[in-house]
Amino acid sequence: MPRIVFTVPLLTGVLILASCGEPAYQVRRTPVHIVPPELEQQIDASVTFAGLYAAPANYVGRMVQIAGIVIRAKRTTDQTELEILQLPTKAAGPPTTERLRSEGRFLAVREAFLDPATVPAGTPITVTGVVKGSTTRSLDESEYTYPVVEIKHLIDWNAVMSRGPADTKWVAVEKDYLSPQIQTVYIDPDTVSREGNLVTVSQLIDYKWMQGTGAVINPYAFGRLYRYQLAPHGFFSTTTRKQFDCANKHVRLLAFTEFSHHMGTGRRNNGYVDQDTWLSVEPESINHALWEVACGKQ
Repeated sequence: MPRIVFTVPLLTGVLILASCGEPAYQVRRTPVHIVPPELEQQIDASVTFAGLYAAPANYVGRMVQIAGIVIRAKRTTDQTELEILQLPTKAAGPPTTERLRSEGRFLAVREAFLDPATVPAGTPITVTGVVKGSTTRSLDESEYTYPVVEIKHLIDWNAVMSRGPADTKWVAVEKDYLSPQIQTVYIDPDTVSREGNLVTVSQLIDYKWMQGTGAVINPYAFGRLYRYQLAPHGFFSTTTRKQFDCANKHVRLLAFTEFSHHMGTGRRNNGYVDQDTWLSVEPESINHALWEVACGKQ
């Protein structure tokens, strides 16, 4: 049976055909950050955990953001208390799993009810909160001084990472130069995260027509109607995780996945990325549109 194969480079070309009806997707138009903007603006990025651990009293009243792994969680008479092993993060995401890189423990407390069962031991979290001081308790056969942080916002990274692309409430980025007749660019506002001058964003591109070297059209299928046949490397959508340097207007790719169907569904194919390479944000490009949203330059 004859077939026509179209090869479309991922970054340099697109396949333009006549559309015969595309599915409509409901999207929200108001961006929502993973940390509420009113809290994010108050975070004192100059506070290091090493400094906080050494002299908690010097930072009382400061808004800080600390990531780590829950060691234990319990409910006391008046608050929920989490004992957390601090761990560094990479690209403003979840904490590393390398526990030997920890700089110490801290307590995160919350007066409003937080069921300890929802944050069991081993849960990777990021706490945004106000430094309240310190407390000294027994740890094995010695005394240990814990910095204490009152929780204002809590990110459970297990919950964030378990969400598939199809479960995400994607928000369309609407710019004429993004060729909306060919593709729709989305961001996931619930996973936007900031670490100083760096902002990390999840992006989805949904194409009107199949992309990649496997885009195959069988003109004989279903009479005269054109239908796509799934080929090994064809894809209708992609997701990427990007990090922007807002001040220097640079971007780097952290993760990339192709999906055989629309909106991050179907068979997935993870691509290789070079996380160490930073590129300039080009005018009127997808990266420029995302930089405007992520860095507040609109």
